[in-house]
Amino acid sequence: MKPAPVHLDKLGREIEEGACVAVAHHNSLEVATVVKLSPKMIKIKIANTATHAWYSGVHNKYGDQMVVIDGPEVTMYLLKLK
Repeated sequence: MKPAPVHLDKLGREIEEGACVAVAHHNSLEVATVVKLSPKMIKIKIANTATHAWYSGVHNKYGDQMVVIDGPEVTMYLLKLK
């Protein structure tokens, strides 16, 4: 079995599946969740977006385009949007 790929964020911290990240997307900053780690890119799902038949909110990004965020600030942000 192949080892899982190791990706680092802009600050040099390791990115894991399920982690919350701040990511640049279409000229804005979004909060997203890491869905899958592939050998080259990271699949993310943008938090609190409306999904439609033509838009799922899932995108591929490079590790240096995001920063891992954690702590009570993320929890409060996600609760505030609901």
